[in-house]
Amino acid sequence: MNNHLKYLVLALTLLLLHSTGLGQRIELRGIHKGEPIFLINPFLGGGKAFCIDSILVNGTNIGVPVDQATIELQLDMMDIACKDSVLVTIYHQDSCQPRILGPEVASPKLRVHFDSVSIDSLGRLRWSTSNDYLPGSYEVEHFRWNQWVRVPEVKVASMGLPCDQSHEYEVKVMLFAGEHKFRIRKQVSGRYRVSEVVQISRPEKEITYEYHPTKKQVLFNAPTLYQILDFKGNMLVQGAGSQIDLSIFRKGKYTLNYGNSSVVIEIKRR
Repeated sequence: MNNHLKYLVLALTLLLLHSTGLGQRIELRGIHKGEPIFLINPFLGGGKAFCIDSILVNGTNIGVPVDQATIELQLDMMDIACKDSVLVTIYHQDSCQPRILGPEVASPKLRVHFDSVSIDSLGRLRWSTSNDYLPGSYEVEHFRWNQWVRVPEVKVASMGLPCDQSHEYEVKVMLFAGEHKFRIRKQVSGRYRVSEVVQISRPEKEITYEYHPTKKQVLFNAPTLYQILDFKGNMLVQGAGSQIDLSIFRKGKYTLNYGNSSVVIEIKRR
């Protein structure tokens, strides 16, 4: 099945071609998802007008004009509620084939919308979305060390429908002393949709560190996010906790990012 049909207004469970006295017919049977169906209706020429002869919805001729190159079926204007079962029958000439477009082709402006974003003192980051029914995942980003750093990814549990009002998500993030900024983003049609930034301040004691060359360890006075980069800026280690094992690192200088700080440490030997 064409990938475009996966997110079509109908959850297509049956696609049949029948030969009749009127020519051919296509049947689309499934569930109305709240979006219109778009049809491409080829022009035949030679006085035969267009490919499609007529369109029936649940057995009723809906009277949609078929003498045009594109046809939009607004099922919600036909007293068909979202998630109702529906059968669309398309009669057409023998010598042609109408095309059915999915909403991501017919409606390129379709995008997820972030309705709200919030965070509380326990580190519970919450957001709600609408128009969120294409597959994918959300990325939570934390502004640290003058850059946006991705934290655990939140998978979309299920595909919603265009007629669903909203979806709500929650993830626990680590908070420590100082100012925090978070945002959420999702990739749609090759581009990222990004939420507004939320901020929170924590008054706890400042995070400090101790470097123990002989033990090949970095110890923090409290759990924190951290990164270790080489002098070319390549990420070597990142994580969260109260200590880092340096035994795997070679001799040299490294950048240690932690808490709200960034320092250079030197490992003199393995």
